[in-house]
Amino acid sequence: MLKAFRQYGPGLMVPAAWTTAITAVSTQKMPENGLLIAHVIMAVLMALFLVSGRKEMNKGVLKAWKTVITLGLPLTAFGALGLTGVYTEVLTAFSLLGWMLLPGLALVYTGKKDETYGTGYTVSGLFSLLGLSVFLISMFYPLRQEVLSLSGLFLVFVGQSAGIFLAVHQNS
Repeated sequence: MLKAFRQYGPGLMVPAAWTTAITAVSTQKMPENGLLIAHVIMAVLMALFLVSGRKEMNKGVLKAWKTVITLGLPLTAFGALGLTGVYTEVLTAFSLLGWMLLPGLALVYTGKKDETYGTGYTVSGLFSLLGLSVFLISMFYPLRQEVLSLSGLFLVFVGQSAGIFLAVHQNS
């Protein structure tokens, strides 16, 4: 069961996390308690993933992904803390931007190292980084801010979901 979780869990978690983020930004109706619970669940699942896969994740591109998850744990904690009302905008923005950046960079890195699926990983990473760029523009450009922020989140969703689906397919 744990092996199946490690193999297929990320293929469910990544799209679910970005769907939640897009829904929260677009509707602004998601209860903060629900988002807080989602952050705590994500942190627990990432910790389980790290502990259960620590031996396999010490070499090759998996080492880069181990770094992403390791750095992602505090990013998720910052997001959760921001949802409790402590430095809300700063911590939630830091968490969100970090989760756009780290997997995007790791996907591009994976693309450089993987001879078979490299192009797919690279393109998915570039989509994620483009989404980050569009989202950053939305933070400083008040016209069309909602359209830009949602477009950025959608690009990240597409890029990171494609990357994780490719990884699940490759490792099946």
